[in-house]
Amino acid sequence: MTQLAPYPQWQWDIPELFNIGVACSDRHLGTAKADEIAMIVEDDSFGTSTITFAELATQTDKFAQVLRQLGVSAGDRILIRLPNSLDYPIAFLGAMKTGAISVPTSTLLTA
Repeated sequence: MTQLAPYPQWQWDIPELFNIGVACSDRHLGTAKADEIAMIVEDDSFGTSTITFAELATQTDKFAQVLRQLGVSAGDRILIRLPNSLDYPIAFLGAMKTGAISVPTSTLLTA
């Protein structure tokens, strides 16, 4: 019986203050990748849509600001129930930018 070599030691290197909504949408701002496609969403009803990293950052910032104006703050839960479109990840990441907890659901779920 051969023994496998142990895996190298690995650990998370996450800063103490980390916002995954910001990390996913704003990371490429000010770089050559800002105008590259960040997401592609295909849907039978809406067709194919794309968004660049720069557009994603702008749209998620706008959604986060709307939530803040509605009184949403860090730790609040936000239910996301949208069809398969770019609005879904924009709302999901935008809510996370406020520090809220995005709760994804499916439009296929019924009462």
